[in-house]
Amino acid sequence: MTSFVPCIGCGQQLHITAPTCPKCGAPQATTSSKAASHQGVPKGAATEHLKDIDLDLAGLPVSDVWKHRFALIAQMDGVGPAGGTPLTSSEKRQVNMNWWAFFFGSAYYLYLGMWKKALLIGVLSLMGAFGLAEALSAMGLESMLMASAMVPSAIFTYRANRDYFTKVVLGDNGWF
Repeated sequence: MTSFVPCIGCGQQLHITAPTCPKCGAPQATTSSKAASHQGVPKGAATEHLKDIDLDLAGLPVSDVWKHRFALIAQMDGVGPAGGTPLTSSEKRQVNMNWWAFFFGSAYYLYLGMWKKALLIGVLSLMGAFGLAEALSAMGLESMLMASAMVPSAIFTYRANRDYFTKVVLGDNGWF
């Protein structure tokens, strides 16, 4: 079943996963928390729309490992018919941890075709790491400086699976 919501900018009916409006070009929300902010759509209705999305994960051109991760992400984020059911701690780790992203960071994102996010997350996480290093140095905690070097790796590790889900399943390969 296909679900539609009004455009944030002009009110034209769009598919719930549309990243932008073809009529006015306004960016649209694609997650349950953002979808609830559509004008005229009650918060509960946005969640129902996401549950109506037909997830054809079997037809995606990705490996079975990615299909399994995508199913878990959809389940955790409330997308599709099984959305909103709790995950076990092991399943949460599969959703929230990506060791390839930890070790290769922005290069891994580039490999997956997400150059905008590689650039944005790389620059912002490096700025955060340098800021943390400066703060630790100012407080006399030089022994903790190694922790600031882990900031970019930690951010890439946590974001990689969800960002790839957003790109492949929801069709949004934007900056955020």
